[in-house]
Amino acid sequence: MGTLKNDSDHQRYGVKVEVDLFDQSGNKLATQANDYIQTLEPRKSWNFRALILDAKAVTAKVASI
Repeated sequence: MGTLKNDSDHQRYGVKVEVDLFDQSGNKLATQANDYIQTLEPRKSWNFRALILDAKAVTAKVASI
C-alpha cells in the first residue's frame, strides 16, 4: 500500500505503479506487484494497493510509475 500524488495541474491517464519484490536474503523475485488507475485528477492523491501473491516476498520497492 502507498500513496501517489499528482502534483501537476493536469489529469494523468493510465497511471500504473509497479513494485519489485525481494526475499529474505534481499534477492529480487521474478514476480512484481502492481496497481492501476484510469485517471488521476490534478492535485489529488491515489491510495494504491499492489497485491503481493508471492509468499517468499518480505520487502518491496517501487520500480516504476
